[in-house]
Amino acid sequence: MAFPGTYNINYYKGDTYEFRVYPKKPDGLPFPLTAYNIPDDPLTTGEVEGVIFAFAQTRGGSTAPGWHKCLAKISDEGDYVLCTIRPEDGLLMDASKDYVYDVQVRKPGVDYPQVLTLLTGTISITEQVADK
Repeated sequence: MAFPGTYNINYYKGDTYEFRVYPKKPDGLPFPLTAYNIPDDPLTTGEVEGVIFAFAQTRGGSTAPGWHKCLAKISDEGDYVLCTIRPEDGLLMDASKDYVYDVQVRKPGVDYPQVLTLLTGTISITEQVADK
């Protein structure tokens, strides 16, 4: 597996920004995500979640400045992750700063949970002209 991939985002503040992550195995075949699709509410802050899409001003986990979790969901077929920056998420971003993000999947295990970072990168913000 060649994880994590890198994708840098240019986000227009106030808009909805959606993207899909289609992870692949080294042979180019799809990486199955069904084992990571833990039935839970992606908006909760529970300890065990199947997928997380979060941004912050710096790397360092949930204690990093500006850390915030956005909406993320594994497709029913288990072939991609849908990630969304909603307008209310964008309100937490300062256009004078750049952000970093990760998209991770987590699978509970018998001895330990398996955690894979699928995608990482930066988010640059453009301030909007119109309000709503």
